[in-house]
Amino acid sequence: MIFCTIIAGNSFSSTTVHQNSRQFTVVIDPGHGGNDPGAVSKNIREKDVVLGIGLKLGKLISENNPEVKVIFTRNTDV
Repeated sequence: MIFCTIIAGNSFSSTTVHQNSRQFTVVIDPGHGGNDPGAVSKNIREKDVVLGIGLKLGKLISENNPEVKVIFTRNTDV
């Protein structure tokens, strides 16, 4: 997730998009979910933390890069 955040942070620079540019797709995988909570500490579950970060990251990418298609492997606790 940190790797994706670093990449996303660098992608917000001003660029010119040409009509023949390829559309990029970013897949965000917030990991765990459902019966698999991931790491748990003081009632904080990894699956909840990574889902929140993933959703915020996807929103940031979509708002700042409308030419980028964002896909989530999950957007709720399934």
